Amino acid sequence: MDKGIAVRHSYSWVVMSVLAIGCMLAAGCSRAVSQQGSLVYQPRSEVYAEEDIQERYSAEEYEEMGDAGFSRADLEFAYMNYGKALKMDPKNQSLRSKRAWVLLAGNFNDEAAREFTLVLDKNKNSAAAREGLGQAHFQKKQYDQALVEFKKALEIDATRWRSHNFIGIMYNHNNDSLQAVEEFKAALAIKPDSGIIYNNLGMAYSLAGGYEEAVAAYHKAYELGAPREKTLNNLAMALAKMGRIVRAEDVFKEVGDEARAYNNIGCVYLAQGDQEMAAKSFESALRSSVDPYSTASKNLNKCRRAMP
Repeated sequence: MDKGIAVRHSYSWVVMSVLAIGCMLAAGCSRAVSQQGSLVYQPRSEVYAEEDIQERYSAEEYEEMGDAGFSRADLEFAYMNYGKALKMDPKNQSLRSKRAWVLLAGNFNDEAAREFTLVLDKNKNSAAAREGLGQAHFQKKQYDQALVEFKKALEIDATRWRSHNFIGIMYNHNNDSLQAVEEFKAALAIKPDSGIIYNNLGMAYSLAGGYEEAVAAYHKAYELGAPREKTLNNLAMALAKMGRIVRAEDVFKEVGDEARAYNNIGCVYLAQGDQEMAAKSFESALRSSVDPYSTASKNLNKCRRAMP
């Protein structure tokens, strides 16, 4: 891997239609931020206290411990051990890049961007650092800057599938779904076993009106283990837009109760401008719900106000 650790996806990010984002570990550790906004992890025991650093291990061993911590989503442990290794070997840009990925996973985007920039100051052709800097901009919603960095990463290394994936997400965001399809296909050519990318491809097809292609992509995403609820909801929406309402209801019921399924179908009808069928679906949802102040009730009132 290009001087960095691949960011794991709880793809939380989102199924990554921003879902991704899509592609990061959830931080399961305590942390604090100084008044200057820099990262200050609170040590959980005296074993890891700053004053206890006696260089009892080598830089390579601290790096291995950091890798182990990152792989199990213990960001505090990973950050501290990469820091110890970097203190002993300050010119090691691989270590700095790894620490940047930990910061990125913890959503410390400014700090991560600074670390990636330091790596690029030493090696402007680090595709991993370009991709990481792009992701930091993406998570800060600085999409133009993110796009520049992802494209630079691909110029250096055409196999950076995450860059293709993020670019596709941004094209979807800008309503350029056909271009998004091409980016997700490029990502899948490199990473064909990613359910998350297939889910994103389905979203792009759906936004472009290609519902049959979207359904096929969502089925593949589900087979490959993309987040179940979001994938099935996306599949059901595509089926409903194709007019396969009964099948869509069945899929919606797989991830929620009957009331929620009818409410979702009502939302599809409402988006299509069919207020009458939407109202019937919301009424069915209310009959199935024990909560008279449910979302379906609010949607029904909205629908009735829109009816002539």
